[in-house]
Amino acid sequence: MSWTERKGTGGVLVMGDEAGQTQFIEGVLVERQPIVKFPGNFLYMIETTDGERPAVAGTAGINARLSDADIGKLIQLEFRGWGQAKNGKFKDIAVRVQSARAEPATHAGTSPAAAQDGGDGLPF
Repeated sequence: MSWTERKGTGGVLVMGDEAGQTQFIEGVLVERQPIVKFPGNFLYMIETTDGERPAVAGTAGINARLSDADIGKLIQLEFRGWGQAKNGKFKDIAVRVQSARAEPATHAGTSPAAAQDGGDGLPF
């Protein structure tokens, strides 16, 4: 019996509005890994329709809304902007989870509006 280490094929994504960050991702949550360096924070492995498996860096909002019980379910993460708190600003990220496993319908970085029309602006 041999062991094979599995790693994400899509790199680590950070939700946000800065260069190199993504504002929307949809896919099946396949794994939730704690980050040793940052206790209480997780990486979320998401399998998208194109076969990519990026790891999404957790935030306070994502970590509070996703758990191991969501593994195998279709999820959406959407950066909605910046919120204000008394100790500074925070990333406002919508976390959506379907109740049963489903196949992902869009790709990382595709907006929800584009997801409805196939992502290319065409209505089919």
